[in-house]
Amino acid sequence: MKARNFAVKILRRNDSIIVNLCDEESLGTIISSDGIDLNISEDYFGGDQATTDEALSLMKRCKVANLVGDRIVRLAIESDLATPEAVKRVGGTSFLMIFR
Repeated sequence: MKARNFAVKILRRNDSIIVNLCDEESLGTIISSDGIDLNISEDYFGGDQATTDEALSLMKRCKVANLVGDRIVRLAIESDLATPEAVKRVGGTSFLMIFR
């Protein structure tokens, strides 16, 4: 069975890293709830792949992380990078932003 990865887009601004990560299976979908539409586009979340270890390393180094998907959000919480109270749900999918 193939391990599922994460889609990633890394943006560098001056000395800061902004990382957009989503569960690979979420890429290219639109999730909706209560008048909110969240487009999980390749333009924003990238087409590159990251393993669990790579995603965790990026989340630890970045200034801002935009995370969409139950698996990537769970990884952030289990790694003590965020709290469950910070997680929002859009259309049944976890959404989390981390700012440092």
